[in-house]
Amino acid sequence: GTWRGEGTRTREVRKSEEEHRWRRMSSAPNRRWSIAAHPLSLGGKKKKVSIFQRPLDLVFVIFFVTHVPTTLFVDCQCILPAEYFPKACHDLLQFHLDNFKDPLMGTCPAWLRSIIWCELLLQVPFFLAATYAFVCSKNWIRLPALMYGIHTATTLVPILGSLWLNSDAKLSDVERLTLTGIYLPYLVMPLLLALKMLASKAPFGEDKSQNKNE
Repeated sequence: GTWRGEGTRTREVRKSEEEHRWRRMSSAPNRRWSIAAHPLSLGGKKKKVSIFQRPLDLVFVIFFVTHVPTTLFVDCQCILPAEYFPKACHDLLQFHLDNFKDPLMGTCPAWLRSIIWCELLLQVPFFLAATYAFVCSKNWIRLPALMYGIHTATTLVPILGSLWLNSDAKLSDVERLTLTGIYLPYLVMPLLLALKMLASKAPFGEDKSQNKNE
């Protein structure tokens, strides 16, 4: 009786080991696939959708890229010495003043200069990082983009308000509307960016393989 019991237990142990070995072998391909798909692994990266297949993100990238020279070569003329800029930059600003009668860039009040300092020191580095993050679908840009969107949209309130509420600015209604149209994208785009980042904790999509493993 004892021999039979030990033989039965031995067969059960062997059967259990074989079943365990079979489960390990059958699950190995899934593990290899998930490791290769993980974006931080050495085995490979998850497949990303091209920026050209994401129209809204492409618009954001164009906005970031074009904002950098506008800040450096035009806006910064309010806060940096004139000799820092080539004649072409001075001519561009003068063209803007002559054609659109912009009282803000023409007088550069102190409150506007403080906004432009923020633009130079905070926004320009953000534009460079955001361009990379949007092209490469990096979710870590969510919080910086949210902060930028809210900050910039807020700064447009005094800018647009000064165009319409400042009686000293000798502007016709057509000139006010034209200047509003020039400045309005710098309100709309940051608001859209903030809304996009608020809509999801992973604005460029979750890593599905990572979620499956968790």
